[in-house]
Amino acid sequence: MLLNTKFRANLTYLMLVVLVSSCSLFKKSAKKDIPLFSGSIVYTIEIVKLDGSEDLAKGKRDLFGNEMVLTIHPNGDIERKYNGTSISGYESYYIDLQNNKVKETYKAKDTIFVRDASIETLVKLNDLRTSKDSSVEVLGMECEDISLAAEELDLTGIEKKYVTLRYWYSPTLKIDASLYENVNDQMLSYLLSKSNGSIFLKYELNYVTHKVIYTAKQIVPSEQTQQSVIDRESVLLR
Repeated sequence: MLLNTKFRANLTYLMLVVLVSSCSLFKKSAKKDIPLFSGSIVYTIEIVKLDGSEDLAKGKRDLFGNEMVLTIHPNGDIERKYNGTSISGYESYYIDLQNNKVKETYKAKDTIFVRDASIETLVKLNDLRTSKDSSVEVLGMECEDISLAAEELDLTGIEKKYVTLRYWYSPTLKIDASLYENVNDQMLSYLLSKSNGSIFLKYELNYVTHKVIYTAKQIVPSEQTQQSVIDRESVLLR
């Protein structure tokens, strides 16, 4: 019953967003009227072995699990919960906007690890070209993408790993990018600025030895978001 309810909410949101977007054919301001999203997005997590060992790939699967639930709270805080991890894997990741902190928890530890969200953990090196034929569609939405090369820094800032990043998004699924201007952790401020506030529907980190790929499989909008879509649709149709 819960799954059916979430599916209907997901379908209703997508249908309403399509309707709002369609109205832009008649009103040039429609793009500005796309409602800001709050709610949850469920992603599958795939670890792809490249040049690394199978033990390395298994370690990453244990760490990340096979599913992530990303929640955008009404106040803008962002929360990720990981499912399918091992006892030593991730449990949660939380961006506390009021204090500009990142809070992480692991299954095996009672400690909440807190750090400054303004500190860069990924540093952009350069943009990457992508093929025009490499279009991606997720949950029926055609995606645009951001591709770049970066260095991933550990918390000491000493150890560095080269990584290529691809961020696929739909302009119809947006949050307020201005809220995250001081959140540099995992390049969030940069990516939201470049995508005009769009949340990723697919996200890939390529570390040469392995890839970590997140792909959205379900969108569960909050009641507030659903009502916002309906209200804006009514205004556009007047």
